[in-house]
Amino acid sequence: MLHPSNQHDELLHRLKQHPRFHQILYNKAFVNKKIQVTEWTCCRHFDDQLDKETLIRQISRQKARSGRIPGQLPKDLQIVLDFHAFRRWNERISPCTDIHLLRSRMIQLLHLGRVQLSPKGWGLIDQDILFGYKISDRSLIIQTFIGRISLIPALANYKAVLRFNASQNDRLNLYIPANLLKRQHLPLLPREVVKFAGTRNQYQLEEYRYRRKDSSLGSIFALTVNQGTQVSLILIDPLQPPKQKLYRSVLYLLLLKGYQDFVLEHILIYKAAKLQKLLAKQDAPSSLLKRII
Repeated sequence: MLHPSNQHDELLHRLKQHPRFHQILYNKAFVNKKIQVTEWTCCRHFDDQLDKETLIRQISRQKARSGRIPGQLPKDLQIVLDFHAFRRWNERISPCTDIHLLRSRMIQLLHLGRVQLSPKGWGLIDQDILFGYKISDRSLIIQTFIGRISLIPALANYKAVLRFNASQNDRLNLYIPANLLKRQHLPLLPREVVKFAGTRNQYQLEEYRYRRKDSSLGSIFALTVNQGTQVSLILIDPLQPPKQKLYRSVLYLLLLKGYQDFVLEHILIYKAAKLQKLLAKQDAPSSLLKRII
């Protein structure tokens, strides 16, 4: 019997040398080609300065708070951000040196469906950053930023906080120490977001970019899977062997995006028996082979 690693290498070699390599790779046993892409968005200004470990940590924190495929607000809303709100952002949210950069990021977050508005004039970014707003003439006017729920948990029940402040003529302490504030990042912007549906589930695949030590860029994917009442997050590093079994619809999209080697690794790890069965038919008559693949 072959050692698992030797068997893996042998299967990989046989598959790549097979005359019908692409037909086997795209076989319905391994990928679902019947996906429906509902939205494919590319961000003009995406983050690419974090190292890989920091990026993964930030994605995990951000997704732990939002935890679902977001809804949508009208995308034709204009965002107005004044200097008071900009100053509050720098005091309570994270460092940002340019008000135009912050406004541009807010616009993209709005378009990505990561901004939620309550009818009482309060909004949330990624279920974490609380702000006050008003809408006038199709413009979303951001009046102030209150703080991060992740740093001030009392803000999670901000309605009760506001009632308490009004009745007691008091104020919640929103001060964030400078050393803690410096460690906060702007809400991450992905390079690309694809929303699509398979046979049973809905998916959102976000591609984030990180910078290696040699200044080249790599990608990490955040996959949100919506199975009705259950929503889960899977982080995918396309340069590492897959850590868990993925849905065929997701593998097909990764193939379309050019990650053939990752999909091959997934097949070899999780579908080796089916692959061996297909490869065993390589000497079968062509008429039979067509029916197999």
